[in-house]
Amino acid sequence: MEYIAGAAYGNTLWHWLYIKHKNESPDLAAVLKICIEIVTALIYAKNLFHEELKKPFIHRDLKPQNILLTQSEQLKVTDFGLVKAFGLLHEDTGTPLYMPPEQKDHAEVEDKTDVFALGRILFQLLTKEIPVIITPIHNSDIPENMDEIIARCTAPLPENRYSFIELRNLLQQIYQERTGRFVELSEKPEPFVAEDWNNRGSGFNQLQFYEKAVANYSRAIEAEPGEARYFLNRGNVYFRMGKISPALNDFERALSLDAKIIEIYISKGSAHAKQEKLEQALFCYESAQKMNPDDARVYWGKGLIYGKLGRFDEAITELNKALFLNPNLAEAHLGLGNIYFLQKKYNLTGKHFERAIKINTFYKEAYLNLAQLYQTTGKFEKISELKRKTDFLSRDFLSAGANV
Repeated sequence: MEYIAGAAYGNTLWHWLYIKHKNESPDLAAVLKICIEIVTALIYAKNLFHEELKKPFIHRDLKPQNILLTQSEQLKVTDFGLVKAFGLLHEDTGTPLYMPPEQKDHAEVEDKTDVFALGRILFQLLTKEIPVIITPIHNSDIPENMDEIIARCTAPLPENRYSFIELRNLLQQIYQERTGRFVELSEKPEPFVAEDWNNRGSGFNQLQFYEKAVANYSRAIEAEPGEARYFLNRGNVYFRMGKISPALNDFERALSLDAKIIEIYISKGSAHAKQEKLEQALFCYESAQKMNPDDARVYWGKGLIYGKLGRFDEAITELNKALFLNPNLAEAHLGLGNIYFLQKKYNLTGKHFERAIKINTFYKEAYLNLAQLYQTTGKFEKISELKRKTDFLSRDFLSAGANV
């Protein structure tokens, strides 16, 4: 993520309002400029999501604490964790003070959900009051039509609120009347440098938009071909896509640029293991171990290889070393469970599969392997219970068996 260095008073709009302007009300023009820039940021995000992801964009958690200001007071809208486009959360998630009725009532949210929050932020910036109840503003320095604008933004029904463009145009008009000029705007970001493309690739990777992640990492490589991390990151995405040969090519290129990054050896070891080139994989993990003998992933990797080679005692030893260093390494618990399953030590198998799931509740392979254990031991009622708890354990998965 981009590093935002804040001013002496703090780095959020909340700090700007209540610390920088502790003993005074902020200038109307400054408030208008901030709100115009917030709307512009949202318009840009909305267009970008539509163009690149074919998805809607609703922020759902706009508030002064989620708007950062740089040292030069350039505005940054942040905290996109509740964006509706990702479809991960209930509609009532957010901050109640800034939530419109439809968000509180679990109804469908839309662009104008964020307009409601903007209206409350505007009221707060003009009055310094917490926007629990929106009341008329009694201040001779503030134009009378600001009350109407705030009321329209915070209308109970979305269809009665402004659109982003309407709101921005109105605020620009008032700003022009006050200052004699418009706020200069750009709905495009500054040109990206290599690290921007890399960060963008990481975002797409986490969202599992792998093709877009590869494209962005490739742009980072084009901009800075001597940076090993970019090849490593792209290789890891290729690996997740099942494209092992391109992944290995990237790992080799990364090593040629910087042989001191332990993650390259670990990733290369995983790729060789996927190709069943077990001795080569083991060599990679042993190389990583020499670099950092306290990295739990090294012993997890070695345990995985020993398990594939049928050297179960050594596998168990290495996996337990991994858990000694990192008790919350879910992959090591899964590996131990798999070894114990092959040894028909089913009590230990279940213990480790369940621990892996407790650590990572989205660990699909652990659920599948636990279902296989229940199927093997005749605990069919447990399989039904697993299916009720998850939405990805389908009959197709269960009939195919587990990856052990």
